[in-house]
Amino acid sequence: MANRIKGITVEIGGDTTGLDKALKDVNTTIRSTQAQLRDVNRLLKLDPSNAKLLAQKQQLLQQEIANTSEKLNALKQADKQAKVQLENGDLGKDKYDALQREIIETEQNLKNLEQQAKKVPSALAVSMKETGDKIKSVGEKTAQVGTSLSTHVTAPIVGLGAASLAAFNEVDAGMDTIVTKTGATGKALEGMQDSMKNLATSIPTDFQTAGAAIGEVNTRFGLTGKSLEDLSGRFIKFAQINNMDVSTAVDNTQKVVAAFGLKAQDAGALLDTMNAVGQRTGVSMDTLAKTMVTNSASLQQLGFSASDAANFLGNVEMSGADTSQVMTALTKALAAATAKGTPMKQALEDIQNSMVNAKSDTEG
Repeated sequence: MANRIKGITVEIGGDTTGLDKALKDVNTTIRSTQAQLRDVNRLLKLDPSNAKLLAQKQQLLQQEIANTSEKLNALKQADKQAKVQLENGDLGKDKYDALQREIIETEQNLKNLEQQAKKVPSALAVSMKETGDKIKSVGEKTAQVGTSLSTHVTAPIVGLGAASLAAFNEVDAGMDTIVTKTGATGKALEGMQDSMKNLATSIPTDFQTAGAAIGEVNTRFGLTGKSLEDLSGRFIKFAQINNMDVSTAVDNTQKVVAAFGLKAQDAGALLDTMNAVGQRTGVSMDTLAKTMVTNSASLQQLGFSASDAANFLGNVEMSGADTSQVMTALTKALAAATAKGTPMKQALEDIQNSMVNAKSDTEG
């Protein structure tokens, strides 16, 4: 509820704004997804096993899970600032308590969405079940008529057999992808193949993509078991939302993780941050990752975390300024400001404001 958190201000990427305004875009996206879900659920009541509708429902649920996770992450970041404001007397207890209720409600919504997603059978599973039921039905009819089989019976069997073969070939292709990317054998390989099957039958994706995600995440981050499966699933959703190849998404993110000295367990939060920056600024994930890696050393020397860097560089890209020129000017400006005794945080805010003003003057 926007009214619940109205009046609470937060700092995002050096800019101070109302929390309700900061969450406006993600709330709009969530409402749009909810409307589409209601439409799909209405149609599923008429045709509960429609594979296309089930695939749409899974995809919409995953989108809403991703957006709700992003909102929850933003609320928790705001909570940290709100605690300081409360202690300093800058925020009333009623507003702080309202923020806590908003966090609790968002957590409950996220948990409910995740439970819904688990209950929705994948389109592939439904398709394979329907194929199996048809084959069973044809088999029963065949037993009844004995040797007097007609082409009207044998032809469907051949067609259904081909469909089943195609499905199993897809599974094999995903397994081969894991072997190619990891070189794993024995129990290690079996564990990764099981994770691939879990992903491909629980979220809207195919076995090839699931296998690629499992293989890349294992190789790049060294994860196994549940951690491997969870992070691979997040990468698949991240790639779908940003319309990019999952292998590229893993590769780009791992380079950012390495450049900023992060750990494998930080990758999920980094994906949330980059997603939020992309939605706020319109910058592509490929561009954002590459500029973060290119400028990581300079930004870290200036005290930027990976999250700070993502937000700052997103603002630069949104302003239309040349990143290399901005970085050179930033280094000089911060050095000059520090020499004058201006706090780095204030100096950075002044520089970002000048960028925004420069863009406004150009547009005017």
